[in-house]
Amino acid sequence: TRATYARLYASGFPEILDRGNSPAEVVDASDSMFRVDLNKDITDILQTNEIVIQFLAFSHPIAESHESPAPPVRSLFFSFQFYRFHSVSTQRMSLVTKTDPQAPCILRKIEAGEHLDGGRPGLEIKYHIDPVHMKPGENGTFLKYLSTHNLHVDVWDGDSLMLLGSLAVPLKISSSIDFLPTNYKHLLRGGKQAVCVNHELDIVYTEHTDASPTFTGDLNSSGSVRPLGMTKTHRGKLHLRLGNIGHPSESKSGVSSNDENKSDPVVNSSDVDSDRKRKILRMVAVRSADNIEENGAITPSIGQRALVASYRERLKSEHIMEMLLLSITTKHTIRPTLGVAEFVELQLKNPFTSQQTVTIECDNPELRVITDAREWRYYKSLAGLHTPVEENMFNFDPNTSLPQVFLRPKETIYIPFHYQGYEADHTVSPQGAGQHFKPTSTVLQPSATNHGTIKSKTIKVSYFRFHRNDKLLVNKPRIHFVSSSSSNKQAVLRTMDGQPLSVLQLTVDPQPHVVDQTFRFYNPEQTFMKKRFRLPPFNLNSDEKFHVVCSDPEIVCQARSLGGNEPREIFIKAPSGTSPSVRKFYLVIYNDPFLAAPAQIWSFYIHALQRVDVNCVMGQTSRFSLVLRGTQAARMVHCFASHKQEMQLSPDEAFLLPAHGVYEINVGVRTTSHARSNKHMHINVVDTEFHQLLRSWLVAVKTREPMITKEFDIELPRSGGKACNKVISYTNPYPNIKKFSLMTSRSDLLHFRDPEMELGPGEKSSIGLRFASGVRHAGKFPVHIFINDSDDKNEETFLVNVTY
Repeated sequence: TRATYARLYASGFPEILDRGNSPAEVVDASDSMFRVDLNKDITDILQTNEIVIQFLAFSHPIAESHESPAPPVRSLFFSFQFYRFHSVSTQRMSLVTKTDPQAPCILRKIEAGEHLDGGRPGLEIKYHIDPVHMKPGENGTFLKYLSTHNLHVDVWDGDSLMLLGSLAVPLKISSSIDFLPTNYKHLLRGGKQAVCVNHELDIVYTEHTDASPTFTGDLNSSGSVRPLGMTKTHRGKLHLRLGNIGHPSESKSGVSSNDENKSDPVVNSSDVDSDRKRKILRMVAVRSADNIEENGAITPSIGQRALVASYRERLKSEHIMEMLLLSITTKHTIRPTLGVAEFVELQLKNPFTSQQTVTIECDNPELRVITDAREWRYYKSLAGLHTPVEENMFNFDPNTSLPQVFLRPKETIYIPFHYQGYEADHTVSPQGAGQHFKPTSTVLQPSATNHGTIKSKTIKVSYFRFHRNDKLLVNKPRIHFVSSSSSNKQAVLRTMDGQPLSVLQLTVDPQPHVVDQTFRFYNPEQTFMKKRFRLPPFNLNSDEKFHVVCSDPEIVCQARSLGGNEPREIFIKAPSGTSPSVRKFYLVIYNDPFLAAPAQIWSFYIHALQRVDVNCVMGQTSRFSLVLRGTQAARMVHCFASHKQEMQLSPDEAFLLPAHGVYEINVGVRTTSHARSNKHMHINVVDTEFHQLLRSWLVAVKTREPMITKEFDIELPRSGGKACNKVISYTNPYPNIKKFSLMTSRSDLLHFRDPEMELGPGEKSSIGLRFASGVRHAGKFPVHIFINDSDDKNEETFLVNVTY
């Protein structure tokens, strides 16, 4: 209601203000005066975008009439990845309840010592995106990301460290508040100082079974893949606020146009000359320092000078060769992202008066020569180059299968190269909340550290002879965030006599990539996870290709396209490790003919859990034990169950786990719903002091229906009344006194007058039934009545078919 939202936003959350401390404007793209124009944002004076994400409140779910109430949640934390920044796991947030039980719970940060932060409520995270710290041309890419992508957020229980559910925050969405008109809000400022948008999104948890489920979605829409035929549970609503604040850029030019964002595709040899001059000056400085030492008080002996002269003589030929190779080496740096092809074209001239057959050698399989003229034209069109293309330009050495090219005397040609890498960072942080941090800005800025990304490398391509007269043509650079130490890779061009003609040295600086969707699965340890994704038909031209590549070589992935208007399928087979390890990998999906740029990149997390199989009878408790082994130090631990209404743990409170000790956990499982015969439940053992996950189990429950001893058919009015009261007789079949407990599979439709009864030998009694009134929809509903003994073993089961 409006009153609820008024109380919520009056709780003192930090406001999103522009540079002049004025409130940010809520943009409504349905306004006829407003149009989304990326060029307008690119040429805006305020080039820097400060993205603000605020986690405000959490609303507990309202259980449906046939559902059991959701387990209580006392604390939360969130994990997500925005744009090409690294993944973030927030600190734990406590839920502060109000007097109204249906009102949203305010989020407050939990500081060290389990104390609540006394400042403003909510959690604020900022991202500072300045084009001066980006690669040229990236500003438009970032703005396009804001207008087309979703922000995937995983919501975790801060106490049990279990996944509460997930949600997708569309950065451009329609309003979900009932009393507001349907409109579209987004984070593109459109020339304004600052904009913001409020979200209230459902947290959905999806339960997976042993069967390989089918997922469906659309490649044209980020975050649209959803499972079919799976059980989805509503776990509450999350209240967020997103904002975009404009700031001047740190660059001197201020406004950057599209032309300024483009890099010069020609790298002249003058760059090498300047580098050579710098090295010569440094060598002169070193020799001057040596002369100063010789003129000082310490004079080396004749033997020392002879030793130094001999050492220099031995290395003279090697140093001369290094200098000669350096004079024919062309250096260039590329900054690719995962799965994106980089196109490099080298202008090579034959400096001799005789014809030459040049062999091209590459020292890295990720770099290759483009020998197909169609592929060459395709990448030229993407890069905007207009250099000539030759048909059947290359031959292959019959012995080494290396590409060869023929050059006439003094002829100049262009050699196309293709680089594409799938190396990614697969490290996973321990499952749990992040460290306590302050709401400081996260800035896109080069750094000398690695920050968890893969290291840079250098590739060399060689041709051979020490004559320098070439240029390097490259495509537009893509994204630059983090710089790290680099290593060299090269390709060598050799003449027929094996002498080097030219060397192309590429420095590869990998950059983080955008994740379009995140999937998280729980799988038994040391087994294979198999999933199938079905994508709807989309039009592909005759020369286009549907293909998938995985960043982990141990993962089997296949793409199948039947052509025409048939759906496309992706199959994944991934091994899981030992419990409780987590495996992470990326799936790169292409739909272009030469796999130049990914259509989408999916991120996968596979949690390996120890599996326990349990066979249950509906309405009856099945008991088993689990063995928990201690670590090297004593810990205070607590056991948590994912389905608290159907699973009981003993002990159910925190206890001390001794070092290298063994502790037995007693588990009881009882299901009363016949909706699903197979269900997966989870048990987590958490260190309550450091909030670390110590052990995790996957309990696979298979439920069968009990034997029905009696069956009744009754008709009831939907309006209720005395007709909703019924009585069923029951006789104790034992020759001694017995206690019986009553339960039902539909607690929303049936209530017992007395849920327990004690009967003497052969005694007959009546079971009073009270059926619910005011049922929304008419129909027939099967209701089970379970009669169990004192050990919770099923004695008899009645089936009542209720027709409203």
